[in-house]
Amino acid sequence: MLKMSSLMNSPLRKNNNLSDVANTSAAISNLKALPAVLGKNGQAIFISETNTLGKIVSDSIFRKLRLISSDDELTLEKQTIKSFKEVFDTWTRSATVPAELSAWTYNANLDIIANTTNSSGFVGVASPDSYSNNVFEITLSSTNGDDDLIGIILAFARVGTKDYTLSAIRSVGGFGNGKTAGIWSIVYNLSQPDQKIIFKKSGELKWGNGGVGETGAESGYVEGTAGQGWNAFPNGVSIKSTRDGDSFKVITTQLNDPDNYVASSEISLDLNSDAVLAVFKGSASVGFMALSQAASSWKIKTFSGGPNTIIDSRNGGVLWSYDYASSSWKQDTSYPIENAISAGRLYSNETTKALFYSEPGDTINLTRLK
Repeated sequence: MLKMSSLMNSPLRKNNNLSDVANTSAAISNLKALPAVLGKNGQAIFISETNTLGKIVSDSIFRKLRLISSDDELTLEKQTIKSFKEVFDTWTRSATVPAELSAWTYNANLDIIANTTNSSGFVGVASPDSYSNNVFEITLSSTNGDDDLIGIILAFARVGTKDYTLSAIRSVGGFGNGKTAGIWSIVYNLSQPDQKIIFKKSGELKWGNGGVGETGAESGYVEGTAGQGWNAFPNGVSIKSTRDGDSFKVITTQLNDPDNYVASSEISLDLNSDAVLAVFKGSASVGFMALSQAASSWKIKTFSGGPNTIIDSRNGGVLWSYDYASSSWKQDTSYPIENAISAGRLYSNETTKALFYSEPGDTINLTRLK
């Protein structure tokens, strides 16, 4: 234990060397073991695992959730389904070319958000809320004949005036991505000077010509060939990201087959594996992105932990997620309540005005305050 008396009566004042003071070596070792923690202005530091050195995270003390504690409240919440109109109206827009920030439209009939421009740089939208745990499953497509880049934002952070992005990207085979990162990749800060390919993994995935290979040359794909662009695959492709703390599992499908994931395409990513990824640790926003692919659109399949997730605080906690495919609410057994609720936080329901407190401890114990 570091005792104040030992500091006051020690040579610390003379040599300014804390390691020379009795009883401090263990304290210094403990301090060195603590990880660097990044977060947003106003967030607090929380212990994420009881009596485990280094298990600390940054998070908000207060969060709005669709949290209920009665059948009447559950029925009331199920009446509200948040649409892509909210994405269009409230999500953060990002672009490496500022003039392309506004290149987004919302189609109320199809409830989809679309990018309208054949952009010269990265364009994206990111959620206003950040997530440390979620399942984010999106089907993406384009009615345009180009063969360039569409994907999802696994993690987004804005620090000052700079946007940091981590994107899971599909390409039919065109643009620089097809030449340097295959047709399936995870890229840090796409279209920025510090861009970095984190993973590339084409494997069994087919290029626009039906060939396979890690490069266009291996697959026999010739960029710009008619009939091999995104509009040749009207059903699009799906990408599914599962975030658990600082770890991701990301998987995709073949072109035009959005309901069947290719097992060999799965990518496992730890944010601790590369120093540049530290900005996304703890929690980050998610979103949609494209580059040089006009008429791109995104449709949510699953967003566990997102705006259409209801948390029932009774009986140890039950999660309900809106299933976009069947247009119905379903119990979400694949998404533990621990992924949505964290100890020591306050949660409020905008509809019922209820306020909950999650008691500190190793199990979720919610107390309704009002």
